[in-house]
Amino acid sequence: MRHFTTIFVTAISTATISMACTTSTLSAPTPGAAKCQVTASGPETAIAAIGGGGTVVVSAQPECPWSISTEASWITDVSPAKGQGTANVQFTAAPNPVPTPRQADIAVSGVPVHVNQDAAPCTFDVKPQSVTVGFVGGNESVTVTTLAGCMWTALSQVDWVTVTSSKDNNGAQTVTFDVAANAATAARTGSITVAGQPITVSQSGRNCTYSINRPTMNFTSAGGTGSVSVTTLTGCTWTAASNATWIAVSSGATGNGPGSVAFSVNANVGGGARTAAITIAGQILTVTQDAGCSYAINPTSQSLRDPAGTGTTVAVTTQTSCGWTAVSNASWITVNSGSVNGNGSVGWTYTANTMPGISRTGTMTIAGQTFTVVQAGPCTYSVAPVGQTVSDLGGAGTPITVTTQAGCSWTAASRDSWITVTSGATGTGSGQVQISLTRNVVYGARAGTLVIGGQVATVIQNGVPGVARSVIGALDQGTNACDPITAAISDTSRSPPRRLAIVCTRALGHPLFPRVGFSSSRGT
Repeated sequence: MRHFTTIFVTAISTATISMACTTSTLSAPTPGAAKCQVTASGPETAIAAIGGGGTVVVSAQPECPWSISTEASWITDVSPAKGQGTANVQFTAAPNPVPTPRQADIAVSGVPVHVNQDAAPCTFDVKPQSVTVGFVGGNESVTVTTLAGCMWTALSQVDWVTVTSSKDNNGAQTVTFDVAANAATAARTGSITVAGQPITVSQSGRNCTYSINRPTMNFTSAGGTGSVSVTTLTGCTWTAASNATWIAVSSGATGNGPGSVAFSVNANVGGGARTAAITIAGQILTVTQDAGCSYAINPTSQSLRDPAGTGTTVAVTTQTSCGWTAVSNASWITVNSGSVNGNGSVGWTYTANTMPGISRTGTMTIAGQTFTVVQAGPCTYSVAPVGQTVSDLGGAGTPITVTTQAGCSWTAASRDSWITVTSGATGTGSGQVQISLTRNVVYGARAGTLVIGGQVATVIQNGVPGVARSVIGALDQGTNACDPITAAISDTSRSPPRRLAIVCTRALGHPLFPRVGFSSSRGT
């Protein structure tokens, strides 16, 4: 249906302009002027969205002029732009780029004629139309091309495809979506609907293959560390586990795709050659280890006296390739040789023990073995009795007991020919000394000594019978500072009685009884 516009133009005095069935009369200063009526109508229907030509029909008396104008940029090629009388005015409408209708005016001598254009249709170009994904899944995308203002959605049709971009969209956009890993061996197909178009998503089934870069590894008895590379596709999961307690997986117990496994092998101590396996991604790594090292030391201990010195060399026996060390665990023991491979020996020294009567124990660790050192303190000795009186007849004396620490050695020796050590001339630790005495054939008593463990034991032997003896001063009071002391002895076997004297002097001295001499004189 065309739209008509009636225009009255005053040429001389008055004119009436009629528009859309409405007439207005205008008065001009010049009365009696001729009247022009211009009528214009636009296209009866809206112009298609793709654009095209249109016509405005202008009707007027032949002498009536008119002109065409428009402010719409999408209306071009208006022809003719002006004229008089009746005419068809052609114009061109550009394609409508938006999905909404639009309207513009073409003015005929200033009066508008409406021109309508349909909305551009929303068309959607989605690419690609299908997506193929590996079994590991991943992130994929499709692109939607359409006009701004065109609304559309993106929705997944299967639970293993998730749309990660906006589900409600406007205009051109990119749709992103995640495809989950396919745990099954069979392939699968699903889809997402984008802007009303189905997009096919195809995913292959799981087909993981695995390989490791070596099938075997060998270690010495000392053990060590190793590693193995795993080759497979990204997304293929795997594990690594040892079947032996002496092999431990230190990293790479689980993996996804290419990776590596690290492990450690314990030392083989004293055992034979051994074999075990690590299962890596279903593949077997065979681990072999040489026979273990065994160690022996000789001797394993030593007992010492108190002075400082050098200990007995310790021999180490083991296999040629077996390494070992020697360390002291006591501050008073010093190791003079260190670590070697195979057989060897260890020298060591020790300091003096200055604690009388107290032993101490220290150790060295040699090739993993313990060597024990026991060092006694300085020895102390005592004897009992320190003195005894015996008959002139001689014979066995009272045994003399020696008291000292275990391991302390001593000797027993007589300083007088009439005293003989019959047993216990040497000893270690506490013990006894047996002595025997020859007969005293003189009237006077005699004194003798023994040195036992550095201590002095004194023996007094009586004179022949019939003489009453009483040792008053010298025997009880003799010291290193022995001054001449005369002890009176009464001899009642004589008539008249005879007086004897025992004289203590320094000459040829013993600390207690340096020398005993006798003299006699008559008297009462």
